[in-house]
Amino acid sequence: MKHKEIQQSKLLKNKPCSRCGEGTMMAQHKQADGKSRFYCGKCHLTVWE
Repeated sequence: MKHKEIQQSKLLKNKPCSRCGEGTMMAQHKQADGKSRFYCGKCHLTVWE
């Protein structure tokens, strides 16, 4: 069976949560106006960028 190469940059696309620490990654949601919203499902922190 053949396996595909995985690029490291795609795995670490999201940033870690500032409240929960390095182990919890924030989900990135793109808005219609072009801004990005990062959301932590564990502590419910929302950061707009």
